[in-house]
Amino acid sequence: MPSTESLDKGSTHHLEETHEKHDTVVEAAADGHIATDAHGNALFEIDHAAEAAIRKKCDMWIVPITFLCYLFCFIDRSNIGNARVAGLERDLGIARTDYGGYGYNLLLTAFYIAYVIVRNVHL
Repeated sequence: MPSTESLDKGSTHHLEETHEKHDTVVEAAADGHIATDAHGNALFEIDHAAEAAIRKKCDMWIVPITFLCYLFCFIDRSNIGNARVAGLERDLGIARTDYGGYGYNLLLTAFYIAYVIVRNVHL
């Protein structure tokens, strides 16, 4: 690992490209300006145990939430289909001959467009 006291001449070209001046290689790397020295050696090593712990923690939150979103979306879609069988068209006054027989489909399309817009605005 390069000295933290001062930059060697070979690694200063990385800093000049960023137009930033740092006193040490470690400061420059901490600011995200360089990741290797002039010879391509990494300035910092990744702690693989910490990375695995962070990944596991993220997975324990993201996977269940994503699963629930997909589950609710599926249930919502199947409920729309069940509502038609249960008489939603009759309750809303949509005859099977309205709009060329596509009245329910047009209503469903309008519902999903509004649903997607509201869902994306909410997120």
